[in-house]
Amino acid sequence: MTPREQAAYLKGIRDARQMAMIAAVTIEARDDHREVRQQAASAALHGLAEGLKQLLLRKPTTGECRNERAAPLSRTCAGDWRL
Repeated sequence: MTPREQAAYLKGIRDARQMAMIAAVTIEARDDHREVRQQAASAALHGLAEGLKQLLLRKPTTGECRNERAAPLSRTCAGDWRL
């Protein structure tokens, strides 16, 4: 990835993580937060945020081998899934 692509990637990950955390806290602040469905939704959003945090810790590589004409969801040469 170029430096510009890396910056956009990291910003997207940070924004998605922040939105997941906001949604989780919003669910926890609701009156019905003790219902199983609300607890499951909150736990899933916290899990998503943690997974995105792990992506932030993994630095994207430059010159990543990928096929630009590949299917919308395919594997890169390194074996990672990409959209």
